[in-house]
Amino acid sequence: MMNLLNLRQPTVLGSGVMGCGIAICFAQIDLPVILWTRGRTGKIRRKIKLILQNDFDLNENEQERFLNNIYITSELSVTAESDFLLEAVVEDLEVKRRLFLTLCNLCAPSAIIATNTSTIPIRKIASIVHFPQRVIGMHFFFPAYKTDMIEIICSQSTSWETFSVVRNLAALLKKEVIKAEDKPGFLVDRLFLAHVANAIRLLESEDISPEKLDHIMCRAYPMNFPPLVYADQIGLDTLFYSLNSLYNQLDEEQYRPPMILKKMVEEGKLGKKSGEGFYKYV
Repeated sequence: MMNLLNLRQPTVLGSGVMGCGIAICFAQIDLPVILWTRGRTGKIRRKIKLILQNDFDLNENEQERFLNNIYITSELSVTAESDFLLEAVVEDLEVKRRLFLTLCNLCAPSAIIATNTSTIPIRKIASIVHFPQRVIGMHFFFPAYKTDMIEIICSQSTSWETFSVVRNLAALLKKEVIKAEDKPGFLVDRLFLAHVANAIRLLESEDISPEKLDHIMCRAYPMNFPPLVYADQIGLDTLFYSLNSLYNQLDEEQYRPPMILKKMVEEGKLGKKSGEGFYKYV
């Protein structure tokens, strides 16, 4: 089992909002990271550069140094060189299952595989592979490079050594660790996703604009991301998949994806990344 002193280049699997954000977390501490994408590598590099321009106070040379710490590739075979892999693909157990089965034949015998799932119990993901003791949940929050807390979730099979390595890695990334139980949604998203879903239902049932609803929430309960802005930022498709996952597992009405959310996803209105969601983006 690896330790942080001999950690070979970590790999983040998935280049969406969370995957890119997590890769930036590693680059922030000058730890080179591989970022695997199903998309075009040039497009992902431009996406990360835009994040650095908008959210960081860096000059051109600093941006290039940052970007040089993130090796973007579409070749999954590079995972063989990593001791630590972090999966951050779409919130769909079948998609994750296919990826984890492929990783079984690629990654190093001692590699740890963490998942950034926000709703799927780790035991379900760990059961896919023949080394469940090296599978663990490492749930970052949005945006990963700004928030200072993560949830770590162990299944009954996760070894103490795996937990210890991931906890120490979180400390290296300057993240406060919350150890959550292996239940659907863990701690934070069981509460917060219901809050976002209820805000969307209020938008459906009341004569109120997204701007006014978010304004009221910010004034009443100071928050960095009011619910509808948050929904647009993480992606309405991501929100839909996460709510649907919780609803299917818990059968609680508060997690049923609102109809307006389903309709917007079907229409391709996915939030900031598509140019339109509850708000319009230039």
